[in-house]
Amino acid sequence: MNLLKKNFLIAGCQKAALQGLKKSLKILGADKVIVLDQSFFMNFTTKKSLNVNLEKLLKYKNRYGIIIGTSEFFLESSIARFLDKNDIDYYCYIDSIINLKERFQYFKKIPTNLITLNKVIIKQIQKEFKKKVNLKKINNLDMPYQRLLKKQYSMLNRKNESILYLTSDIGINREIKLIRNLQKNESFIKKLYIKIHPREDIIKWGKKIIDKKNIEISINKDFYKNKKIKRVFGVSTTAMINYKFAGFDVYYIKDKTLIKNPIMELINFYKIKKYPNKI
Repeated sequence: MNLLKKNFLIAGCQKAALQGLKKSLKILGADKVIVLDQSFFMNFTTKKSLNVNLEKLLKYKNRYGIIIGTSEFFLESSIARFLDKNDIDYYCYIDSIINLKERFQYFKKIPTNLITLNKVIIKQIQKEFKKKVNLKKINNLDMPYQRLLKKQYSMLNRKNESILYLTSDIGINREIKLIRNLQKNESFIKKLYIKIHPREDIIKWGKKIIDKKNIEISINKDFYKNKKIKRVFGVSTTAMINYKFAGFDVYYIKDKTLIKNPIMELINFYKIKKYPNKI
């Protein structure tokens, strides 16, 4: 498969990651990109209930470059086996440095051709899989979406009137505590925006935030254009990197979940600052 193809089909579980790859491919010149996420497939969450109509993929094999995502579920490995069986070339997309081994736990083998976003992830792949991957077969897209964010938003003149907190899927109760302490330390701020991680439940978050005065909760909204936000906070979400590219002052909050967490490699590489106050 040639990455220079103009049409791509992306299939996998993690909708947000697949949509991010779609944006990157379009920025790099793709004409048409189709995303088939979990809603296209059925009952993939356990091996016994797996019932995926993989035959539907065959109609795309000649006109589209096929890319499968990675997650901790069975779906992507099932797609990979089907494509291998039918001798169809494909790429496998690794969007994050987190849980690399878990992402391939159901694969018979690690796919030959990989796509990822930066050299930090490539370094982690090399560290965890060693001779199981051919580094020459890894395609580094080099953060096209993030570079576009930098071009569009990094020069905006921002005011420190509001702050943005990006949740990290480490548990609502843990993050509520961090948010409350952040509010105490930043009591002069007029408004707090909370952007919920794509895999979390915004309804549950809404119930946890009892005092909603000067707080806005969202899950799909981005804040790159908001000139009243200058500083962005989080623990371990890669969304912090997007806001760093977009010109915000971005801070990570120290938490025990960061101990031996590979995301620290990304945090350090992109110079995400440690929040100076103890919370």
